[in-house]
Amino acid sequence: MKKLIIVSTILLVITTNSTAQVIQEESQFQPPQVIPPSPNAASLGQYGDIPVSYYTGVPNISIPLYTIKSGNIELPIGLSYHASGIKVAQEASWVGLGWGLNSGGVITRTVMDEDDLDSYKFGFQTSSTPLPPAIQDPDYTSTDLFETSLIHNGSKDSEPDIFNYNFFGKTGKMVFPKGGTHPVLIEQNNLKFSYSINEGWVVTDANGWKYYFSAIETTRIVGRGLNEGAVLNTSYYPLRENFRDEFSEDYITTSWYLSEVINPNGDSIKFVYDTENTYRTISQQSIDETRRKSRLIRAVGPTAPFSMVQNNVTVSLPVVTDVYLKRIEYNNGYAVFNTIDRQDLRKRPEDGDSVVKNPQCLESIEFFDLNNTSLKKVNLQYSYFNAQSSRCVNSENCKRLRLDAVQESFKSGDGYVTKPSYKLNYNTQKLPEKTSFSIDYWGYFNGGENNRILHANYSDMEENASTDQVSRITGNTSNNYSYKSLVPMFIKWEGTLGSQSAAKKFLSGANRQVNPALMKAGILQSIEYPTGGTTFFTFEPHDYSNPTGRPYEVTEAETSIVLKYDYFTAQELIDRGYPMDQIIECCLTKEQQFELRARTLVKIDYNFRYENNGSHVSSLINLTLGGTIFELKPPDETPTGFKNGVFYTFLPKGVYSFKVNDQYQKRSASQLTLTVIEGKLASKNIAGGLRIKEIASTSANDIITKKETFSYEEAGLSTGKLINPLINNFSHGIRQTAVGNEGGASFHDYAIFERKGHNIVKSGVSSQGNIVGYDKVKVTKTDSTGNHTNGYSIYNFQNSPNLLPHDSYAYFHGVPAFSFPGNGQLLNEWHFGANNKLVSEKEYKYGGTSSSSFEIKGLKVVNVASFITSVGSTGNLNSWSYTINSKWMYLNEETETTYDLNGQNPVTTVTTYEYGNADHKNVTQTEQTNSEGKTLTKKYYYPPDRPTNTSMSNSVFTQMTDDNVLNPVIKEETEVNGILTSSVIRNHEVKTRNANGEVVSMYLPENIRSLKNGSSNVYETRLDFMEYDNYGNILEVSQTGGAITSYVWGYNKEYPIAKIENATYQDIAEALEISVATLKTYGEDNFSQLNQLRTSLPNAMITTYTYDPLIGITSMTDPRGYTMTYHYDDFNRLEYVKDAEGNLVSENQYNYKN
Repeated sequence: MKKLIIVSTILLVITTNSTAQVIQEESQFQPPQVIPPSPNAASLGQYGDIPVSYYTGVPNISIPLYTIKSGNIELPIGLSYHASGIKVAQEASWVGLGWGLNSGGVITRTVMDEDDLDSYKFGFQTSSTPLPPAIQDPDYTSTDLFETSLIHNGSKDSEPDIFNYNFFGKTGKMVFPKGGTHPVLIEQNNLKFSYSINEGWVVTDANGWKYYFSAIETTRIVGRGLNEGAVLNTSYYPLRENFRDEFSEDYITTSWYLSEVINPNGDSIKFVYDTENTYRTISQQSIDETRRKSRLIRAVGPTAPFSMVQNNVTVSLPVVTDVYLKRIEYNNGYAVFNTIDRQDLRKRPEDGDSVVKNPQCLESIEFFDLNNTSLKKVNLQYSYFNAQSSRCVNSENCKRLRLDAVQESFKSGDGYVTKPSYKLNYNTQKLPEKTSFSIDYWGYFNGGENNRILHANYSDMEENASTDQVSRITGNTSNNYSYKSLVPMFIKWEGTLGSQSAAKKFLSGANRQVNPALMKAGILQSIEYPTGGTTFFTFEPHDYSNPTGRPYEVTEAETSIVLKYDYFTAQELIDRGYPMDQIIECCLTKEQQFELRARTLVKIDYNFRYENNGSHVSSLINLTLGGTIFELKPPDETPTGFKNGVFYTFLPKGVYSFKVNDQYQKRSASQLTLTVIEGKLASKNIAGGLRIKEIASTSANDIITKKETFSYEEAGLSTGKLINPLINNFSHGIRQTAVGNEGGASFHDYAIFERKGHNIVKSGVSSQGNIVGYDKVKVTKTDSTGNHTNGYSIYNFQNSPNLLPHDSYAYFHGVPAFSFPGNGQLLNEWHFGANNKLVSEKEYKYGGTSSSSFEIKGLKVVNVASFITSVGSTGNLNSWSYTINSKWMYLNEETETTYDLNGQNPVTTVTTYEYGNADHKNVTQTEQTNSEGKTLTKKYYYPPDRPTNTSMSNSVFTQMTDDNVLNPVIKEETEVNGILTSSVIRNHEVKTRNANGEVVSMYLPENIRSLKNGSSNVYETRLDFMEYDNYGNILEVSQTGGAITSYVWGYNKEYPIAKIENATYQDIAEALEISVATLKTYGEDNFSQLNQLRTSLPNAMITTYTYDPLIGITSMTDPRGYTMTYHYDDFNRLEYVKDAEGNLVSENQYNYKN
């Protein structure tokens, strides 16, 4: 049982932060109350309040750990979980699979073609050589073979790298224009980026805060590749285990980590990384697999035609020089990050490395004050997700770091006291090894048997095959073997399912379909909180409605025909998953006949072990039409061996014989399984990845306290859209040419059918990375009784799938699709009460400014068929241009309507927003109109606007704009029905301070002026900020017609320790018999002198404060000399407050479930 009693006093706080945009008129002319609030009781956390991105269906699951404060800078440290599902090849971060540590920021990039930032590699940004002029044509296809060959061989870079940034709540993407010096933001805002090769990145936000990114992480790619005919050498796949790489690239910088953030007032947070040791690990393996087959469609002249079946495989592996955060330093303390070795990543020593240390995971974080006293320690407890496979060559390929618990401890004497842990529970379905081919189209576990696909079943099939395939598997034919593959089976349904004309086009291949149950492997299922309460998460797979029409789905029937020899015992078959009633035991020969009443897709799974001194033939024969569908027999030249594989094929209507036989049962063994595959009309399109279905929270007594359910359908149809089209195969044409002796040309035209093991459509730069987005989502909130007492809400979003470039993707795989930057914008929300009556609704409208839009052109060059050459040219290269758009988008209008309890009598308020200056991109006008027609208009003016009637010079406006100090509202006007009712000017001045030899400008409020007596042009000063210290802290402030208030700062100039009303700094210095300069150096060591002012300055009112830095206020003494004291428990939470006589004023009790 938990008990929490809270009684506390709260002091009003209004800071002098110049970034405040709107100050309420009734308080804006009062002296700023810079005194921090007395601490409220530490919250036990809003456990169970899990925010969800309704558009993507992904909940925002997080565990807060600590908030670092350094002056006006705050940095929350915490763990966050990305609950979209675990991919098979996914590596765990240093805090566990699916988890991430929020502790600063990073800029990352994806290199497209060449390194944009390397001037020696003709990078897109560093090279000023323009791209071909024709690239400006959106339908450009290059005929300049020399130009495209330079791009293809790396002499020119035609594609911009994609940069991603994520720090302090700011996220986005950017690219460099051709030859540009500053990046262009895809979604424009008022951040200012600059880059230099020596200093890294410097980002300035609209308050003038600077963020430095100089700690780099580098990556290089190693791999193997082959370009073969019909025979595929699958030995190329074990790259991860044995590093048999044939090619490698130079190291390039792929990440820049945040090193420091500093504001103009000198507040800063510094991030220190481990640079003394070398950490180098291999990361997630990727495979690019292509199958090509040609068909002659036209021939002119004597050139000899060719016939081609080609397999191309490239296996690549990133080698990363890892960066580990070791320390964060801030004004009144520091944090230390301690790591330990982990077992699920492999280190990669390279030439020149003296010692490469083992990969690390975060063991603990400890927070200290400047006296090196520990305030708090967070311990992370781990185990490993172990793969279901027993075939792992290396343990790291079968292990994934698993975060099990998080425990907070607090220093108490010589030891620590600990709170109960956060306990994390996961779905128990095991994942396979990281290099498993049992994955769906998006990389999630699906259990597919993709590591033993019959090669011949692909090689002998034509794209337009209308006849049924006959295969003979003898074991001594080079192309009759099983292999690993990610190229999915190809089924083109035509006609009616179950009819003789169904599925005329079929190619066997990998099973890449979604498996909803296996996709949940390893996903987080619940969090147990320190309070004893628990939140449970129920997930389900994404579904979508585009493209229009209901899809076909292919599933295995419940029954199969299994024939086997005694070499496999019945128990072994049961262990392999075969039901007992389907196991048919036989002796030397076993035959089973069956009839198919329509053309049917079947899966044939074979395993046979043989010795050459026996005659072993197993087969499938069409008794109706005649002919052997397949035949298994041992090779003549091999005395013993084992063969196994799986393939799919269509069988026409008829009667079949399924047979195994052997003269020497003890020397040979066989198992055949024939499974009917059912094709049926699917009710939904299922996509990879998970969405949240339900979140339920329980109390410490296991009673459900609340529950949220999420629905993603309307009228029985999914509201989801697949954002990126899924395309794994395509056809294109190519011409083989030659020049005859008499100058006459001859050529052959071929149709090339090409299949890929991955989606050839590349996401657009503006995409958010989600697989599915939802038009509409319904959220229902339920209480412990199961009643919908809290009603439900419906949310409607902008949601458009990516578009293929130029209306035809052709064979230009890798060209980015066009994505819609407005995806995910909330368009409508409706809220209903428990009686299902509409309570309120909102409508949002968005816009953008075309004048600020920017286009960056890229050119993709593709080697469409390296096996074809043209005499004297590079005709096998082709190219296609694409455009990356940079736009500024914003909210234009918001309409809110509220209703009475019966859902009647609407009251509507319409608010419009205007953005008058692209130089700062802030709101310049809001206009709010209510149902009675009354209009309230507010206008805002910022430094780049250079408003009139201020005392600021143009040079100050220019300097603020140049330093990107764009947010301060300099002037604010209010109109009612078009009549000016108030106008406030906040004049700013420039103060400078010396920071490590560098002069830094601070832009601080100088005074606040307003219209006098409603006049339209006469302003009077209402508040005057008279003096600041070198840290931007206010020292003296006066109110028109009122007294002067002075402040003294201590604790590293972080906290105010005295507020002295009705006395100037000169008055205080004279009373203390010191100089003003000395007074400015006073701090917490001078409390006795400051307390004497109550006697020496009888007309002043003096309040003093003491603190335990990083914990809270410890005492407050008012002008009467009356002292309140604040006391904290071992967990640094406010426990009780006492008055000057020691009487208990308030008490807070925190109890946890055992």
